[in-house]
Amino acid sequence: HLVHDAPVRGDAPVEVWAIDHLLSAEECEQLIASARQSDWLTQTAELPGLPPRIRCANSNTCTPMTHQGADGFAVIDDDRLALRVYCRIHGELPTRLDGAELSGIKPMFRCMHYRPGTQDTIQHDPTRAGERGEISKLSLLIFLNDTFEGGEIDFMDGQTIIEPAVGRGVVFRHALPYRNAPVQRGTKHLIRTEVFYNDHWRPFLDE
Repeated sequence: HLVHDAPVRGDAPVEVWAIDHLLSAEECEQLIASARQSDWLTQTAELPGLPPRIRCANSNTCTPMTHQGADGFAVIDDDRLALRVYCRIHGELPTRLDGAELSGIKPMFRCMHYRPGTQDTIQHDPTRAGERGEISKLSLLIFLNDTFEGGEIDFMDGQTIIEPAVGRGVVFRHALPYRNAPVQRGTKHLIRTEVFYNDHWRPFLDE
């Protein structure tokens, strides 16, 4: 069951959606376990064995990007997870943005963890372009746990702060500035990916 009344301090602007129960507690635990078995990285990069990945909107190769504030991240490349999340969330997303049709979710997730003492900078996510003309327009974050203190998603407008909850998704426009509030105690785990739109291609069609 997806809801829009997840705790948000203040009136959330239309550019932000908080969606509860996007992943179950069991699914979140499995993803954390999978990430712990992977190599923890400090930058995005082309990794051996992964399918061809994303280009920046200007068609140039993306430069490696450090995840500020995170102690590290693990890559979870999972087409089935992307399809499962898409099937649960597609009815909650805009079907069209900037003249393009909703087309899918990038299957390369980044699982990040944050511990006390790490500091996150204010950031906004870049638009990315895929091999088949798809353009990312929305960011998707999913909390994998909530057994920590702090770690809210703060959209820096003085009112929109999303509280952590297991399986809660947060969807927002790339251009919105945000930061991960410092973790006071425990370890915060979340996954991040992008929602794609395309003028001509739709990978997941209703039966």
